Amino acid sequence: MIKKEERILLKILLGHNYTREVGFLLRLKKISNRRGTRYSASMIRRVFNGYAKNTEIENAILQVYASRKQLMDDNDKLKNTILGLRSEDEIGS
Repeated sequence: MIKKEERILLKILLGHNYTREVGFLLRLKKISNRRGTRYSASMIRRVFNGYAKNTEIENAILQVYASRKQLMDDNDKLKNTILGLRSEDEIGS
């Protein structure tokens, strides 16, 4: 189950547009509910907000978070390279 502290951190990066991407990932992995239908956006939100427990949906949310974070990091590196700025890692060293 996603805890309150985790939800706050996830929400900062994911914002309000995560259910479509999580649903797509679940369909890609052929993960469905016990009736064999795909998970609804409301079920994904219920798991995200801690009202329901579903390990498969939680894992998909975390994977979406990880992919978005990686994309953000890559974009920041590219921007810094193009603009000739130093990254925070270089400043600290």
